[in-house]
Amino acid sequence: PSFWNKAAKILYRSALPSLPLVAPPKPHSILSKLPTYANSLQKQQQQPISAASNSLSKEKPDMNLPEGRILVTGGAGFIGSALVHALNELGREDILVTDLLGSTEKWHNLVPLKFNDYLEGDQLLEKIKEEDKGFDDIGLILHLGACSSTMETDAAYLIRNNYQYTVALADWVIKRDVRFVYASSAATYGDGSQGMDDQSDDLAALRPLNMYGYSKHMFDLHAQ
Repeated sequence: PSFWNKAAKILYRSALPSLPLVAPPKPHSILSKLPTYANSLQKQQQQPISAASNSLSKEKPDMNLPEGRILVTGGAGFIGSALVHALNELGREDILVTDLLGSTEKWHNLVPLKFNDYLEGDQLLEKIKEEDKGFDDIGLILHLGACSSTMETDAAYLIRNNYQYTVALADWVIKRDVRFVYASSAATYGDGSQGMDDQSDDLAALRPLNMYGYSKHMFDLHAQ
């Protein structure tokens, strides 16, 4: 159940409800349902294991996900793999997972998951820019992929990987009217002196303290 709490927090931080990037979210969208589902799972933790198992199979909510394949970027990471697992629990396996595995051990997170394709993140960007027809069946993008190290000092890399990559995905979905949920970051708030209100429209007043936070802040401003 804890993976839903993590996934709910990072997805709920997305600025979609107040941004003109996509159509206004539907009442029963994945974004509005995540916290509710997390709460229901928390309650089930207090039940005996057998009872919790039975109730999980009976009480899965209708997430009303868009038609089409689901693209999860950063799907091998801690949050991304938990989100793919949650989608599997809802019966969804028509998922394209992307990440940058490199020489890391993140591939272990993918082993128990069910998805119909995997693509390295740099390959995805190439295909998106080429307008590859193989992605025409995608109906939802859950964009968690990013370099999240607050210690990263290569500003050019963070601009390319966190900002420009997200801009390319956003441009692609806007042309096709595809639902797009992206993960911003609490690092955009800086020291909090300008407030930490997710509903605030005054994003320009925020002052991130590291380059990672600024790279995420740049796209928030772009989307706004």
